[in-house]
Amino acid sequence: MLQTHNKSSQTQQTILEAASKILIEQGYNGFTLRKVASAAKISIGNLNYHYPTKVELIDALLEHITQRIIEGFTVVSAQAGDSPEDRFRAVLDYWINDLQTIETTVFFPEIWSLSNHHEFARQTAASSYAHAKDILETLVRDLNPDLTEDLVEQLAMFMCASLEGLTVFIGHKKMWQSSHEEVKKLAIDNLINAARNAKAAT
Repeated sequence: MLQTHNKSSQTQQTILEAASKILIEQGYNGFTLRKVASAAKISIGNLNYHYPTKVELIDALLEHITQRIIEGFTVVSAQAGDSPEDRFRAVLDYWINDLQTIETTVFFPEIWSLSNHHEFARQTAASSYAHAKDILETLVRDLNPDLTEDLVEQLAMFMCASLEGLTVFIGHKKMWQSSHEEVKKLAIDNLINAARNAKAAT
């Protein structure tokens, strides 16, 4: 039974890697289950067994990519030590560096575009960013324990939007990619200061 499970997991991993490649190279309009099956070197029937629809495959692909990023946050935060600011800076540094990967640069804007017209994409994006927002809330709360929960959430939403917005400017082969390091330093310093100095409206 364990061997069967491992083989199934390996097949899913192969499918998701092939799906990512197709989406990056051809965009959502060129993304078909048949192309993914061909790239994964499996039958369309085998692909349908794991992911019966295009929507389910896109959902799984976003979850796969999000999980990779979240695991990265966890690792760099643990490696940064006990200082709340050092952990915060480590996560922000990892996040902004990840924006330069072709996978992140291409995939997430495709989801943003789809979410303008498709409910499944809106739900998928919301679920993905909820994980990121939760991590930011923890970092903000640790850095400034005196903040109200409402303000912690607002700051996390603002930070998430600000960080993701950088993708279209400093992402892979984007117009300001050469200024990545300078923009990253400004972003990290200002987001840390925003969390440290935030005060509830009176």
